[in-house]
Amino acid sequence: MARSYLDLFRIRMGERLRYSIDADAAARAAILPPLLLQPLIENAITHGLEPKVDGGTVHIHARVRDGRLEVSVSDDGLGLDAPRRAGKPRGNGMALENIRARLRTRYGANAALNLAARAMGTHAAIHLPYTATP
Repeated sequence: MARSYLDLFRIRMGERLRYSIDADAAARAAILPPLLLQPLIENAITHGLEPKVDGGTVHIHARVRDGRLEVSVSDDGLGLDAPRRAGKPRGNGMALENIRARLRTRYGANAALNLAARAMGTHAAIHLPYTATP
């Protein structure tokens, strides 16, 4: 589903949007709550890559380790400390807070969303218990 969502953004951004998805077989079989990954992809593109003239790259990485699913979305965009764009609202963190609330409600302290600035761009990582499709 992430690939399809990225392809939709690629229609709008053209060659300015590049992406890669690196997920092992176990991660691809994972049950992920709906619309948990989509807002992270959207944030990476909307706040990080779209404002750049040359666009950039989104990397999605997913692995299962020690019974836990680790999914990350990284970009080489403007980053967390980018100045506000004229005429465009800066994100207020609602999507991130919604993800954190959903993780708390569903998994308690056994899941987390972490956000980190990179030298270029942002890295968002979700860690939660692994459940495979039947």
